[in-house]
Amino acid sequence: MPRLTVGLTGGLASGKSTVLGFFHKLGIETLSADKIVHSLIENSGIAYSTIIDHFGPEILTSEKNIDRIKLRHIIFSSSEEKRWLEQYLHPLVRSSLLKQLEKVTSPYAVIEIPLLAESETPFEWLDRVLVVDTDEETQQLRAQLRSGLTQQESRNILDQQANRQKRNSIADDVIINQGGLFELEIQVNELHNQYLKLADFTLCK
Repeated sequence: MPRLTVGLTGGLASGKSTVLGFFHKLGIETLSADKIVHSLIENSGIAYSTIIDHFGPEILTSEKNIDRIKLRHIIFSSSEEKRWLEQYLHPLVRSSLLKQLEKVTSPYAVIEIPLLAESETPFEWLDRVLVVDTDEETQQLRAQLRSGLTQQESRNILDQQANRQKRNSIADDVIINQGGLFELEIQVNELHNQYLKLADFTLCK
């Protein structure tokens, strides 16, 4: 287990995965709730059959994989379906994250949890929360360029996520992602040094 656990979150297209990659580059073990979700819903995953039973076979591709784009469209068009999916998947994701954390050997670990601010159940095993903050106009533009979302689709997702004020209110640390990769990496390096010191302090307690 790491001596310090950092929950990384942020809104749509805020740059969470890029930040996670910079921590990994520094030799820090990183975990991703999204990657766990993907493994759970692939055709060999434990959530595959239950999700198909709930949403129907129309969410499958011709190769019998769950079409994540179709699934995303459904849950961001219906708050009830979104709530059902989250209530089903979140306990499975938490359990998997804890199992992975037990194998971490780096001084601290960074866990990407996109919906941390929206979660109704606290992640009591997180020591700190790191928020990647970006203005909504930039988020929408990045989402449209990166994921091919329409302006309305990206707006719908943002409307269902916690707003910047709520997300930043749970933060112990904030990274501002309004510039380029160089500025982003500098901020990650500064936090890396801070987290190493905090991990050493925890070891001495």
